[in-house]
Amino acid sequence: MPHKAHDQFAKLYLAYLLDPLGQAQISYELPKQSLQVDVLFTPTATVDDIHTLGLLGQLAAHDCLFEVFWNQPRPKAVRECQLKLFLRQKELYNQARSKKTQLAEESLPVLWILATSVSQALLENAGAKAMPATYVKGVYRLPELQKTGLVALNQLPITTDTLWLRLLGKGATRRQACDDLRA
Repeated sequence: MPHKAHDQFAKLYLAYLLDPLGQAQISYELPKQSLQVDVLFTPTATVDDIHTLGLLGQLAAHDCLFEVFWNQPRPKAVRECQLKLFLRQKELYNQARSKKTQLAEESLPVLWILATSVSQALLENAGAKAMPATYVKGVYRLPELQKTGLVALNQLPITTDTLWLRLLGKGATRRQACDDLRA
């Protein structure tokens, strides 16, 4: 699947899956910026409903941004994704200030970078660590202050919990996910 087609498919696919559980906005444009977030998600469903999507539901349990990559992202691309996250956080801080309220650290959105593959070198350079036992192989978090996670779609275990994310993979990862979906 060509890069542009995969990008459009991924945005529509994630919005379709997440929309019943909250508000999914495709190509959300950051105010006063020329940057767009692939999918901005704000959950409104209960945690139990969100978990019907398995690992995708776990990632979307809180406000988040999804950025999807057909190939392994380069460090520059990871930084650009983080810039989008930080600009979104600034937008939320400004909204809170205009309402004369405080914005709690735990209410800030998280960035999830979904990539068909992620190299060990990128993980090391980003300071990413494997997630605790509550997540599965292939899910990594950058240092907590950055509120960023990387998901290596090709590393996810072949389970029903990872199916919706593995469908965004390519090659053998996608073929296996399609076979699982048919079964």
